[in-house]
Amino acid sequence: MSIINEKEIIKVISDDDNKKLISIFNNYFKYIACDDNITFEKSVTNNMLIGYGYNIFKDKVFWDDILMKNMKIIREEILKSKLGREVFPDTKLIDTLYSSYFVWRNTGYFEKFIYSLNHYLVDLTQIYIKYFYENKHNVGYNFFSLSSGLASICNYLLEFGYEYQSTIEQLLQIFVSIIYEENSNKSRIYKQIDIYEKTLDFSLSNGIAGILLVMAKSYSKNIVVSGQIESIKNIILTYQEYAKRIDTITYWPGLLKLDTKEDLKNMYNMKETWSYGALSIARVLYLVGKCLKDYKLTDWANKIIIEKSRMFLPEFIVTNGSLLTGYTGLLCIFDAMYRDDVSIRYLKMNNELLKKVLDLYANNQEPKFKFKRIELISGKINEAEYFHDNTIREGYTGILLSLLSTFSNVKDLLHPYMGIR
Repeated sequence: MSIINEKEIIKVISDDDNKKLISIFNNYFKYIACDDNITFEKSVTNNMLIGYGYNIFKDKVFWDDILMKNMKIIREEILKSKLGREVFPDTKLIDTLYSSYFVWRNTGYFEKFIYSLNHYLVDLTQIYIKYFYENKHNVGYNFFSLSSGLASICNYLLEFGYEYQSTIEQLLQIFVSIIYEENSNKSRIYKQIDIYEKTLDFSLSNGIAGILLVMAKSYSKNIVVSGQIESIKNIILTYQEYAKRIDTITYWPGLLKLDTKEDLKNMYNMKETWSYGALSIARVLYLVGKCLKDYKLTDWANKIIIEKSRMFLPEFIVTNGSLLTGYTGLLCIFDAMYRDDVSIRYLKMNNELLKKVLDLYANNQEPKFKFKRIELISGKINEAEYFHDNTIREGYTGILLSLLSTFSNVKDLLHPYMGIR
């Protein structure tokens, strides 16, 4: 018996694929419902998944009970472990924020807890900000781990409009200090890079793309600090300078060593993933263009993504289904583009990626997705197959979130979490 309302699942081209998709949702949610060994980590991932898919369930009262139990575990863990008290904002903190947010947005429950959690986050952010200013010249390579974590916090707070404007403005001032030297009217990107071993990270997950996105989103909401628009333009110029077309496809470096940048300018990241890839960078540039009403920029970014939609899947150099480094990360980006620009190319790519993900599904006693790992053993390259965990970025939770996002009638909450909306 199906535990989901199948009318809420968007029909795909193949009836067999549609049946398999529904089967995957049913099997995984049944597995989650029967799992008695619930840890804090499982409470976060399960609530994110249940909260996200809440509107497709037939028996919402049943899932309400599970949400309540998981939220109790989350509350207790926050009180006990002082979540987020590490030097840098980590994924554990960010995932806990969004997990609770997803539940609240789709159920209306736990509003008091959400705002209590946000207050806790604002206090934590003051600690991070203080650490940044006190240590920005000696944190080394971890500089972008700190700044990208702050960008993730800023992105989350922007979901609440102007309620946390003061904290958002403090974060924007940090991003401006990273990118732009106000009085010299020139980019500080290369100068600032010196503090983390002269390496420039172009990526969405750890680099300047995430900073660019939150500065542009804030600007579109009229949350603006001195030097912000100049910083935005400087980052855009950097992406334009280092864009390289190879056989009609555009790429950017992943990590660029600036003291030898002329030698490395032709060394480009050919692998396409949500975390490190030209596809996610182009999506960010598309969104930035919309925020600035710079339609020349949106057209350029859209053209790049259209070109990538014509690639064969093996050309993306991806071997797993995960959100972070696999097919479902790509699926979410193409789906986000399809919602903005109804191109048959994007729809076709969505269906191709769905088939690839469905092929990785293994309906064992415990439902799982197969992953591949390339290993070097005794001087020989070996391709090993294994099953991954339930994490959001690298496990089956992220895969299911992406499938729900693309192929069911749920609110678009995942794309903002990923920084692609």
